[in-house]
Amino acid sequence: MNTIDVNIDRALKRAQTNKLNEKDEKEEKPAETYPKSNGNYFSINAYDLKNRDKVNRGYQYISTNAKKYFTPSEQKELSDIVTKSPNRTEDEQYDMAYRYLVAGIKLLLDKRDKLLSDFNYWTKAYEESKDPYSKGMVDQTRTQINEISNELDKLNNTGINIQEHNQQ
Repeated sequence: MNTIDVNIDRALKRAQTNKLNEKDEKEEKPAETYPKSNGNYFSINAYDLKNRDKVNRGYQYISTNAKKYFTPSEQKELSDIVTKSPNRTEDEQYDMAYRYLVAGIKLLLDKRDKLLSDFNYWTKAYEESKDPYSKGMVDQTRTQINEISNELDKLNNTGINIQEHNQQ
């Protein structure tokens, strides 16, 4: 075997290795789209079997910080997604954390959308009547919207990349 043959063999092996590495890199799913309750959609780009940090950080964030915005029944619904079992593989646990993350984001977005609707109602009521109760509700609703929006921004900062889409 001469030098040219050895170099060709090395180049072929390198090409095969690169092709395998490309396949491995493609295990990151493209952004997936999920429905919100108002008929619009949101997408997140976090599912990555090679680097599970995004989903794990998002799961931890929702389960510790953002859960204060959920009712007890919503918290139970979320906790039912990630039931512990010693027989589950690491991939199954990761998938459960991802489903929890998607459900938590959906709940936060739906709550914010509901508050935006309430805000519009109270703003209109205040403009018509100028009563102090309506003004208080406008301020309270605005504060709640800002709090949830800040939580979503912090969640985005974990690498989740939440994007909202209007119905087409």
